[in-house]
Amino acid sequence: MLVYALILFAVAAIIGLIMAGCIFRGRTAPWLLSLLHLGFGGAALVLVYQTFAGGEERIMTALAVLIAAAVLGLYLALQHLRGVVAPKTVVLLHFLVGVAGVGLLGTMVYIHNLTV
Repeated sequence: MLVYALILFAVAAIIGLIMAGCIFRGRTAPWLLSLLHLGFGGAALVLVYQTFAGGEERIMTALAVLIAAAVLGLYLALQHLRGVVAPKTVVLLHFLVGVAGVGLLGTMVYIHNLTV
């Protein structure tokens, strides 16, 4: 299941990079991209949580970091709802925390062979 989560996170990341390009040009991202980013990232986060809830405690750190990225993403979504271009520093922080969480998850899958 974690391999599927990594694939979903990769798709969410590609969409997120497109959205970040819009924001760094001073525009809000298209709503469709925002909803797709939310859908793929949220689905991946649910898969990671299900694995953790199934007793695989080694991914707890990755899950915590990914939840932090999701909270930052919710803040960015609220900015989008208000029609405000999101702060670039928060976009960058969301990106870095997300990459760290996915990196930790990928490391767990690779090193510990967690394909649960």
